Amino acid sequence: MNRVVLSFLSGSLLISVSLACQQPKPSSKGQDAAPNTQQPTPTPEPKPEAPAPVENTPMEQIGARYKAQAEQLIAAIKTEKQDAEILKLAQELTRSGQQILPGLMTKYPECKAYLTAVDAVALKLQDLPLAEIERDYHKDAKLPQIPDAHCYHGKDLVVHPATVAAMAKKGIANAEERKSAQHEIVEVLAHLTVVAP
Repeated sequence: MNRVVLSFLSGSLLISVSLACQQPKPSSKGQDAAPNTQQPTPTPEPKPEAPAPVENTPMEQIGARYKAQAEQLIAAIKTEKQDAEILKLAQELTRSGQQILPGLMTKYPECKAYLTAVDAVALKLQDLPLAEIERDYHKDAKLPQIPDAHCYHGKDLVVHPATVAAMAKKGIANAEERKSAQHEIVEVLAHLTVVAP
């Protein structure tokens, strides 16, 4: 009798296991579905985009660089740096002034001939005597007629640092010359605020 019971129980167990394996899995959409124990990976919400930074215009960038270079040159003159260092800084400022000229020619087409003439001599000015620079380029003896005040402001961004380069080349000999060189660059910063605010 024990064998019959055991045989019956074994058969029942096999049938139960077999039926359990054949039953369809509950649908996750069904109401009686067992809760899913695995949490889905949350999709990160898109962050709102920050507004793009307003880019400086090239003229603003060049103007900012010019101002920083001018201030560096003023500091070098004030602290009585060697003529060679003042010359180098003045040459760099002259070249930065030249970079402003094309933008001014575009904005003020009437200045084109005047500023083109300034640009052509910009790097040669440092080799001229100071009296000649004053007469021919500060006072415009060798430049075309000035049609607009903006042309004058643009010219000075080149001529003033070139004048300091000429002073450094000959040697800034005393406090009076140092003060004069410093004044050249302080003055040019006022011109800069007009053409490249």
